[in-house]
Amino acid sequence: MHLDRFRPIHRAHQGAELTEAARAYIELPHWLYVATFPDGTSKVGTAHERSKTTRVDQQAVARASYVALADDGLIVRHLEDHLTRALGLTQVKRVASKVRAWSGPEDPREIDDLHAAAAEGARRYLERLEEPGFRVAHDDWSPAESMLDAYEHLERPSDRPLHPHASWEGPELFRVASGTGPFLTAALVQDPGAGDYLLNTASLKNRASMAVQDDGSTTVQTSLF
Repeated sequence: MHLDRFRPIHRAHQGAELTEAARAYIELPHWLYVATFPDGTSKVGTAHERSKTTRVDQQAVARASYVALADDGLIVRHLEDHLTRALGLTQVKRVASKVRAWSGPEDPREIDDLHAAAAEGARRYLERLEEPGFRVAHDDWSPAESMLDAYEHLERPSDRPLHPHASWEGPELFRVASGTGPFLTAALVQDPGAGDYLLNTASLKNRASMAVQDDGSTTVQTSLF
């Protein structure tokens, strides 16, 4: 029900009818950001003022920058569409594509250059856009401390490659080190020397889970994010 009430927000600037809750949400300031993934591709997205950081955290990006702050959610979606039409920045990056990006990232300097070009191109376009209701922003996103181990794999891809975990069918036991978006980075408890794996938790949607008996050897971290 919650998702159904807020789903029309994404089409509000095209005339979609909004519920009272969605209207209250969209009337508050929103951020426009440009995000670049480990494969060098970039997208444009929006974030509510109160979820400025967490929204980007959920995307499993390599780099991200906030390029505008809009007065409300309608204006920010118009800006988002402007950047898609003018600069070709997509608004969607599928999880399967993100898995491939994290498993075979570009050189970190190449990611830096591609992201800087995409973000600055967006800002230059917005600065020329003669529309009211927003200001150009120059804020950068940084991963939280609990996510840094995952990002070490991007900075040292040849030394610390991530192997995509293709199936949840086996009895493997993983020790989780970090995470980003729907992904966790982990090592096999049975064979820690086998390298680090990229676990896609999005593939567990609509699947039943079963608790396992704790053998006392597992340490518990109460908060990851």
